[in-house]
Amino acid sequence: MHESLLCSNCNKKWSRQKVRGRKPLLCPSCLTATEVSSSIVKPSKKLSPKKLSTPQPVDNPSSDVHELEKNISSEQKLTKGFVIQKCHPKPANYQELRESTKNGSVWKCSSCGHILKLDIGITDVPVHRCTPNMVSLKLYERIS
Repeated sequence: MHESLLCSNCNKKWSRQKVRGRKPLLCPSCLTATEVSSSIVKPSKKLSPKKLSTPQPVDNPSSDVHELEKNISSEQKLTKGFVIQKCHPKPANYQELRESTKNGSVWKCSSCGHILKLDIGITDVPVHRCTPNMVSLKLYERIS
């Protein structure tokens, strides 16, 4: 099956076998003319691969990662627990909450009314997604 196309350079109609992909903007005669003129004007040259430059150290780093690296002493290693502790710090009242919930506690979601019963002590208020595809988290309210 053939299709007819309009050349954007010389505005002539030309036809070709219909194939998948992008349609060419230039007819074959204009395409060969541009290839010949470009090879005369701009000779092809081989490009040498560029060397990647190494990043230079910043004198005044402002990111949290660099500040964490400064705070780590030479004896202290960057462990999984240390990273979790820095990313998810404990709330200010975590000791009070741990003491008050060490014998168990009951929590209720203020949105959907879901009840959560815990038999262990916790250090932070539990959160809940009312539906499985819900993006936001709802805080539980303590009943007892």
